[in-house]
Amino acid sequence: MLDWLADNLALIMFVSMFFFIFIGYPIAFIMGGLALVFAVVGAWLGAFNLIGLSDIVLRMWGGVANDPVLASIPMFIFMGAILERSGSAKDMLDATEVLLKRCPGALAVSVMVMGTILAAPIGVVGAAVITLSVIALPQMLAAGYDKRLAIGTIASAGTLGILIPPAIMLVVMAEMLATSAGNLFLAAVMPGFLLSGLYLVYILLVAIFRPGAAPKLPPGYGPQTRAAFWYALWRGLFPMTALLVIVLGSIFAGWATPPRAGLSACSAPCSSPR
Repeated sequence: MLDWLADNLALIMFVSMFFFIFIGYPIAFIMGGLALVFAVVGAWLGAFNLIGLSDIVLRMWGGVANDPVLASIPMFIFMGAILERSGSAKDMLDATEVLLKRCPGALAVSVMVMGTILAAPIGVVGAAVITLSVIALPQMLAAGYDKRLAIGTIASAGTLGILIPPAIMLVVMAEMLATSAGNLFLAAVMPGFLLSGLYLVYILLVAIFRPGAAPKLPPGYGPQTRAAFWYALWRGLFPMTALLVIVLGSIFAGWATPPRAGLSACSAPCSSPR
């Protein structure tokens, strides 16, 4: 029995990780806690030498932290956190709702459009899903949307964060494949927007053939004057779109590397008067 445990320790740790994630424990504690617990168990079984724990610091500071490309990851994550905390994400949802209120399934379509735009600055699936869940899910349920459609829209919009640049996954893959992160960003743009377009087509078809699952917005929803309409669009869409163009444009044009683009993207929301 002990020999079987020692041979399958990695598999058991992998299954245990997903089990604790699915029951709701914080991922940071699961990753570090399970690694430490299974290290002790592995040492007890004779499958792991505890002196190997000392390599963690060397791998962090001699490998990961020493790589300038991987240094862009916390910058992009920080940028997404600033945009969510500053209220820019809520303004964007309001602007897309105003712009698309005559469209079938306007709220769901707005959430998908917002998720597509947010995928670039946030770049992390968990952060995008949490942001959309807090901002959009209560509003969709209050409007009478089918719960499965509302949750599915948010989940699918959140997955775009791993594909639309500057996605964190692409930065990690560029390091592992020893290739340019900018080239991976450029190659992922079309698949990301294609996936987003397919999601939008599905939402529109559901809204057309099952109108009860995605009710239309009332005619009096949103700004009623032309000035209020354009102000809502400018406040909600212009800052995020400009940030996206600056970050990705500087990388694609070769003016800045991903770490420098991430640093400038962090400093832009921090210096905003909002």
